[in-house]
Amino acid sequence: MTLVFGMGISAGRATRRSDDRVDVLSIFVREMPVAVAMVDREMRYLQASDRWCAYYQLELSQLIGRSHYEVFDIPERWKEFHRRGLRGETLARERDCFAVNGGVMWLQWEIRPWGDRDGEPEGLLMYCEDITARVAAEDLVRAREAQLRAAIEAMPDAVYISDRDGNLETYNEAFARFHGFSSQEACPRSLEDYEAAVEVCDLDGGRVPVAQWPVSRAMRGETAIGEEYVLRDRKTGQEWAVSYNAAPIRDEAGGIAGAVVARRDITQQRREREEREALHRQYMDLVDNSPDAIARLDAEGRYVFVNRRGVELAGVELEELIGKRPGAVVLGDVAYWQAMVKQVVATRQMVVTEVRSKTRLGNLRVRMVPEVDAAGAVASVLLIATDLSALYAAEQQATERQSLIQAVFDASSQAVLAIDGDGRIQLANAVVTQIFGYPMEELMGERFAVLLPGYRPDGPAAVSRLTPRAVELMGRHKNGLEFPVTCRMNQFESARGVLHVAVVTDITVQKRQEEQLREAAEEIRKLGLRLLTAEEEAARALARELHDDITQRLALLSMEMSNRAKDPASGALGPVLQGYQAQLLEISTGVRRISHQMHPAILEHFGLSAAIESLCEEMSARSGVLIRYRGASVPDGVDRNVALCLYRVGQECLRNIEKHAEAECAEVSLTGTEDGLELAVVDSGKGFAAGSQGRGLGMYSMEERVRLVGGTLRIESAAGEGTRVLVRIPLQRQAGRGPVAELAGVPEERAEETAAETAAAGAEAPVRILLADDHALLLEGTKSLLPRGYEVVGTAGDGQQAVAAALRLRPDVVVCDVSMPGMNGLEAVKRIRAALPLTKVVFLSMHNSPLFLRRAMEAGGDAYVLKVAAGEELVAAIEAVLAGQRYVSRGLERHRRRAR
Repeated sequence: MTLVFGMGISAGRATRRSDDRVDVLSIFVREMPVAVAMVDREMRYLQASDRWCAYYQLELSQLIGRSHYEVFDIPERWKEFHRRGLRGETLARERDCFAVNGGVMWLQWEIRPWGDRDGEPEGLLMYCEDITARVAAEDLVRAREAQLRAAIEAMPDAVYISDRDGNLETYNEAFARFHGFSSQEACPRSLEDYEAAVEVCDLDGGRVPVAQWPVSRAMRGETAIGEEYVLRDRKTGQEWAVSYNAAPIRDEAGGIAGAVVARRDITQQRREREEREALHRQYMDLVDNSPDAIARLDAEGRYVFVNRRGVELAGVELEELIGKRPGAVVLGDVAYWQAMVKQVVATRQMVVTEVRSKTRLGNLRVRMVPEVDAAGAVASVLLIATDLSALYAAEQQATERQSLIQAVFDASSQAVLAIDGDGRIQLANAVVTQIFGYPMEELMGERFAVLLPGYRPDGPAAVSRLTPRAVELMGRHKNGLEFPVTCRMNQFESARGVLHVAVVTDITVQKRQEEQLREAAEEIRKLGLRLLTAEEEAARALARELHDDITQRLALLSMEMSNRAKDPASGALGPVLQGYQAQLLEISTGVRRISHQMHPAILEHFGLSAAIESLCEEMSARSGVLIRYRGASVPDGVDRNVALCLYRVGQECLRNIEKHAEAECAEVSLTGTEDGLELAVVDSGKGFAAGSQGRGLGMYSMEERVRLVGGTLRIESAAGEGTRVLVRIPLQRQAGRGPVAELAGVPEERAEETAAETAAAGAEAPVRILLADDHALLLEGTKSLLPRGYEVVGTAGDGQQAVAAALRLRPDVVVCDVSMPGMNGLEAVKRIRAALPLTKVVFLSMHNSPLFLRRAMEAGGDAYVLKVAAGEELVAAIEAVLAGQRYVSRGLERHRRRAR
């Protein structure tokens, strides 16, 4: 393209100046320090700066004259920007994601129209700047801020940070909760606002001015540790006791840049201290009101404290007791009690004795307990005198209670046993005999392990410890049969020492019922799997019917219309038939799409990993969302139900991303593990908070499919943070389908011979064609498309027949279907090309998936023609491959570069 500048000069001079300016413009554009490119209205490159070429690792010669869309895989949304720019708009983005060279580049870009031709721009100037490093730095800063924020949020103390002016900048959630604010945003932003909401007082209730608050002092360089205050909410009057830590934040120069304050709620601690004091008072009240006479003697045996009961027992005033010795007032012989005190002090052991009181109470039991100080010396002696009449009454009550416990023990519906520290049975009720079959006399002294072999009194078994919760074990009957039981174990102090109490329950019936429930649940699961399999099989059969019958008939009808439209005798009906043929193409595309949605044939042809990869490519092309796929260690021969489950789950996830996520990119991974398969679908969309989304039909469908094949499904999401769906399915490794039998072991069938002998000796030989398709009508329709000069030398109905006929007939061109029974067209073509490398291959297929196109070309195909377009394209494809070129149906042209 030549640009001409200037007016009113000779043509020669104008041309020279124009060329000069073009050269200057080219140099100017190339030397610009930014990435800039200039394209015409067809998006063909006119010029690009060196920076532009460096960004995308391309030479300028690789750009000039080529379409921008040919050089890069441009998403549809950017193509819309280009169309708007060519209509005169100027567009820009501060931050955008662009996939290039297998990675992701972040760009800041602008598009401007240039020139003016009949009121429309002549092309676009595209500017961009690689901001990937800046984005990474911003993400790092945000990550560190998030870490700091998370650390503050994780602190149980209420924390806030102020700036150098004392304004409160940052709070954690604990601060808002502590002060009763509805959220962090509702917290005050200055000390004045805080003072208006909360009053700060010292522990005596005096108001503390703002200047003496810990944050104010920290702003002056002081540090506060553990200072206690009382806060009072001015609105509600609620009070908290708090402990403050505060410290200044200094900048690099040592100046104060702010302060950080942490406050801990010690309301509970103060309450506990007050409760301890209250408990002490209660204790003193209890001692003072005890039915026993309680006194404390010093080491010399003199009273230093006597409770109310002791004063009543003495019959004198308290003042007359303090400082006196026992016996001088109440308990008789002074020398006896002095000797008792000396014994307690010397031995540091409790002494118990019974004496006759001088009062009406009669016999008393007196306990003298030493009270030892930190040095280990007896500092005082606690004297407790109990009226034995009350003790006798209590013993009588205890005897009656023991009788009641024994009655309950014998009447229990469960087996109850008492076991000593050696694991031997000391007590047992009648139910033990009923359950285990042993007579009572045989059990006494026998080891508990005879009944429960899993019991070990000093071993690691759970039942050997205290287990208030039931532990399942196996019990053993006297006849040797074992049965399931539960055992609860506890202990109590008895006259025989510590005894373990075991409560044993026979759960044979319960286990049988549980097993029946598990079997019923398994039957339900199997029924659900069968129903789902039947549903998929029905859909598969219908999809197969659509593909093998309806679409083939549509293709045949399209071929016939094409022939009629080309026939000169059709006259004015030719264009009408072409219009009908176009409608047939649309109908055929719709039927194929319905067939693919009902059952993905790609699963059967290429396996699970390839099917999900193809699904990602199709969804990415349709939605404009950049979807990356990664498969690793995916085993061959995955069970059909498992493969369908993972395919349907991936399909549903991608639909949700397209409809709801508002994501720019997503990633799908399928990974084989030691014991199964993992499918992960992650998007960068808006996500959703837990509980904010209803459980739709798609969610239930995914969960049910995964459950029926014994897998698990987990969905993780948060508002603004995208969504992650993870499916894990246990998988028994299966041998993959073996390779198709070698041709040497396949019986050869004679292919139908339809060609005539060469018309005359020396005439130019016709192009010899071998047709391979399992639909007889399509074979006839394909024959009708071939004009004179093409000779059909044979036909084949499956891949094995095609290989045998090709080796025997050695045709110039093989026209082959992809999907055929037995050996498919892909495998057949691999064998044909291996034996006949000069034979050309044209695939004729109903499948318009890019994966089918790629695999067909990888198998050795030279051309790929859709059956519905065969009337227009088959002959052109054959001519192209005979000329050494490749040919792809126009409907698949956008996938051609990937198929190479």
